Parts: sequence; C-alpha cells; structure tokens
Amino acid sequence: MVVSARIGALIVVVVGALALVGWYVGLSRLTNLIPGFGAMRPTTALCLLLLAAAVLLLNRPIAAGVLGCLVAVLGTLTLLEYAFAASLGVATLLPGIDLGTVDLGGHSLIMAPGTAAALIFLGASVALIGYRRHTTLALMLSMVGLGISQIALVGFAYSVSSLYTVAGTTSMAPHTGASLLILSLAIMAQRPRDGLIGLLRDQGSAGTLLRGAFPFFLLVPFLVGWLRLWGEREGMYTTAFGTGMLVISMTVLGCGVSWLAALRLRELDHLRDASDEQLAEVNRTLESTVSERTRELAESAETLHALIRVAPVGFVQLDADGGLLAANDTWMSLSGMTVQESLGGGWAKAIHPDDVERVVRDWTACVEQGGSYEATLRFRRPDGEESWVQVSTTPLNGSEVDDSSQNFVITGHLASVTDITALRQIEARIEHLAFHDALTGLPNRILLLDRLDQALLNAGRHGRGVGVLFLDLDRFKIINDTLGHHVGDAVLSEVATRLSHGARSTDTVARIGGDEFVVVCPDVAGLDDVALIAAKISDLIRQPIDLPDLPDPHDLPDLPDLPDAGQLSPVTVSVGVSIGIAFGVGGDEPELLLREADRAMYLVKDPVRTPLAVLPERLDRSVL
Repeated sequence: MVVSARIGALIVVVVGALALVGWYVGLSRLTNLIPGFGAMRPTTALCLLLLAAAVLLLNRPIAAGVLGCLVAVLGTLTLLEYAFAASLGVATLLPGIDLGTVDLGGHSLIMAPGTAAALIFLGASVALIGYRRHTTLALMLSMVGLGISQIALVGFAYSVSSLYTVAGTTSMAPHTGASLLILSLAIMAQRPRDGLIGLLRDQGSAGTLLRGAFPFFLLVPFLVGWLRLWGEREGMYTTAFGTGMLVISMTVLGCGVSWLAALRLRELDHLRDASDEQLAEVNRTLESTVSERTRELAESAETLHALIRVAPVGFVQLDADGGLLAANDTWMSLSGMTVQESLGGGWAKAIHPDDVERVVRDWTACVEQGGSYEATLRFRRPDGEESWVQVSTTPLNGSEVDDSSQNFVITGHLASVTDITALRQIEARIEHLAFHDALTGLPNRILLLDRLDQALLNAGRHGRGVGVLFLDLDRFKIINDTLGHHVGDAVLSEVATRLSHGARSTDTVARIGGDEFVVVCPDVAGLDDVALIAAKISDLIRQPIDLPDLPDPHDLPDLPDLPDAGQLSPVTVSVGVSIGIAFGVGGDEPELLLREADRAMYLVKDPVRTPLAVLPERLDRSVL
C-alpha cells in the first residue's frame, strides 16, 4: 500500500509540474489537459506539488508536517479572499508567470473554493498522519478531501457545472479533481490497517461484506445515473420515465445487494453458531480437565506436604527478606525450637553462638544479592546438644520483572537443613586414622615425620636441638604368639600409655609399626638431656604389666629360657626395651635422623648389651 501511495504521489507531481511548465512557457495545452474544461491555476499546481512531496516524505514527519501546513495556509488564505472579496496575492504568488498567456475562459485566476477547501483538509491530514495518536483525525480529514474531489468529478461526468464552479466565475479543473482524489487515497494508504482501507483489508466478516458491497456503492450509482442522463439526451425517454427507471434500477440493485449481504450474514451466523457450539464443547471438556487436574494437583500437593513433613531433611520456607514462614518437623527436631519460636528472624537462635555472626552476615548479603546460599554450621539446641548441619537455599522467583535489573522479582527462599553430625564424626575419625595408630591412638609415621620436620625448623630458628628415641620391645613376639594377639595388643596399649606419661608434654610419641615406637624430643640442649628422657622411659616400660585376663598358667606352653628378656607370670608380664638415640639440629633431614636412631637401636640389641645407644659418629653432636 505504501508503494501504491508513492506511485500516486509521483503521478500528481507530473501533473502539477506540467501545469506549472505550461504557465511559464504560455502553453495552454499543458494547463488544460482536457479541452473544453478549465485550466489548473498556478497556485493550485504549486499546492499539489507540495502535497505530493509531503506524501513522499511521510517517513520524515516534521518535513511532511511543514509542507502540509503550508498547503493548508494557502488554502485558508484563498477562502479568506472569497469571504472578504479582497486580494491577498495568493493567485500571483509565483513570480515570472505571464498570467495573460493562458485562456481561462472568463474564469477568475483564483483557485476554486472547493479546491481551496480540499487543500486545507488534505494539508492538515498529511501534517497529522505521521503521528500515530492523530491517525483517526488525519484519516477523517482525508475522507473529507476525497468527498470534495468526488463531487467535482461527478459534476464533470454528468456535465453539472454547479458541482465544480462557483457562480460561473471560477471552476475546478478536472485533472485538479483527479489529483485531489489520488492524494486523498495516497494519504489513507499510509495507514493500511486503519480507516476505510483497514476495513477493506480486514479478513473477518466486516472486510468480507465491505469488499463485496464497495464496488457496487462506488460504481453502480454513477453508471446508472450516467445512463439515465444519456438516454434522456438522446430522446429515448422523457425525464419522468428516466427518473422512474432510475428508481426501479436502484431499488432492484439495492435489493440484490441486500439479499447477497443477508446470505453472507446468515452464513456467518451459521459459522458463528457452529463455533459457539464447538467452543461450548471445548469449555465443557476444559472444565472437566481442569477439575480433574485440580484434584490431581491437590492430591500431589498433599503427598508432597506429607513427604516434607516426614523427610529426614529439614525444609524451611522464608520470605523475600529472609524471615522464616514455615518449617517441617525435622527442622523442629534439629533446632529444638517450635515453628512459632522460629518465625521471622527467630531461626537464628538455633545457630551456635560461635557461628551466628558469620552465618547472619553471609545470609544477609545473599538475600540482598538475590542468590543461593550454602553453608556448614553448628546448631545448639536449648538443652545444650550440638549438631553439625549443611544449609542450602535457593531463591523463589515471582512472575513480575524488576524494571532496574530486568530479572524476576524474588518472592521468597526455600532452604534445606541436613544433619551431618555423623558424617563429620566419620570424617574426623577417618582424618584421625590417617595420621594416628588405630590400636594405641598415637601418631603414625606420617604425622611423626611432620612433627619432626617442624621441630627441626624451630630448632634452627632458636639454636636448640632435637632428640629422637627409637624404641623396640624385646621378645614381644614371644608374648604375642604365646598368649595371643589380644594380650599383645594390651601390652602395646600399656606401653603407649607409659611412653606418653614418661615423655614431656612437648614431646611426640608415635608408633610406627609392630612393637616399634619413636619419641621426638624438641627443644633440647644435647645428648645428655635426651639420655635422661630415654632412661626415664626405659624404667617405666620395664615395670611389670598387670594383665588380669592372662590364661591359666597350666594352659601355657613351655616357654624358652630367655634371660634378660620379657618375663611372664600368671597375672603380670614384663618386657624389655631397646632404645636408639639420635640428636639433630636445624637443617637435618627428618628421614635421615629417624634412620640414625633406628641404627642406634640395633647397637643396643648387640650381644654386648647396653640399655641405650648412640651412633659413634654422633656422640659429639651438641648445641652447647
């Protein structure tokens, strides 16, 4: 439609340009395209060119508006000249034109009042059509301009001069009326979804009915009227007969059109009734489906609520500000609080005092940012029982969108609270077993080397030494194999206890395997200090060990003669110990120092026995 409007505007440009050229060169044939009728006035040609340019520039509303207003002003000035019988110079506006070169047939040089009125309406219409809020008014103005041009064209067709002249002094040229008609349609085509064109293009019943009737109302009355006048002029019938035939023709044709319209409307009614019945059936089916789905949703909701109530995980519903709204039974069991006590910010009372500041701070920041929250924290019930929990939250989005962030508005949060106390205990146990001996609870080799490395680093910083005692229980295998592993385990546990009591509080006592123990003595001055610690430990270990669960002596097998070895009795057992000593300072390697103590321990097991031994090459190691 827009392309058609541009083509029409270009046609008017050609017509107006030819008329102006005719006036400037004095060629009447260009100003009066149809012989026997009036010529297009120069001001009229100018206004048509301006209107056509405005239609071509409708994608630039300001420029089109300026041109439209200019045309409306020229039309208004022309009507003022007629109203006050005064010349405002509109007709002689264009310079360089010899107004005597074109024969006007005795008519005035001023454009016809009908032309001026049509230009006012079309100028105002083209000035407003570029603005969506003024579309209706602009289309109404263009319809008025269309009506004025149609009246003039009917006058030309029926040779009724009173429809296009005023008192015989001035008239509208036929190509002026045609140009106004084209421009009116071009303006209406700029809004193809509105007005008359919008109705013609409508795919509904209104468009269907109008497209069928519009050609009749537009062409048939014009054609029948022309035939009636032509027959009368040719003497075929009198005026009365012609008028009667006109009435009969219009009545028959009107009835025919009405009958066709009624048939179409009845067909549309049948289609509407069928659609209504189908819609009613669909509504009944939809109501039944909605009712069934509502029942299913209610059952699902009840099932979900029951699952939440009995779930081993605590579920909590919070508002947008983080205040508690509802919670299940597991939450109450974990927190030791009722739902009433937990409402709003009361849930924070369940958090351990050492964790509450961190949790409240992080949770408040999470609520402000609208994100999820994950945390591991402790609960303390009112009865003092503590537990570890894992908390996970997710925001609940509403249907509204925040204008500033373009994100959905958060209406609340849903949180899950899982009791992980047993898991934490298992993790702690696993971590403990990774660095400690399962039987005695003493540090194992991994933790021993770490403690030894730290002791050597501190020794280097403070100018002190580190002693390492490597202990091996003498003839422990005999006890273990003869009395059973449970007795051997009891002996090892007792030895571990005595080692812990004999060592200093800063020393590390470790079991590195079987019946081998190591004691790390940090912050010592020299071998003499280490030897004193070793002697004390040796004395403690050699003391008899009470074992009330020993088997009956008569059930024991004959034991080999083991002088200076572990001694057995019905209620006690005693073991010997070999202790190797190594002394290190800052910069020594932990593994190397441990191997030196191990080698020294084997010197004790030499046939020439000594209670303690140090490698000969290490005897001079001292920080004093």
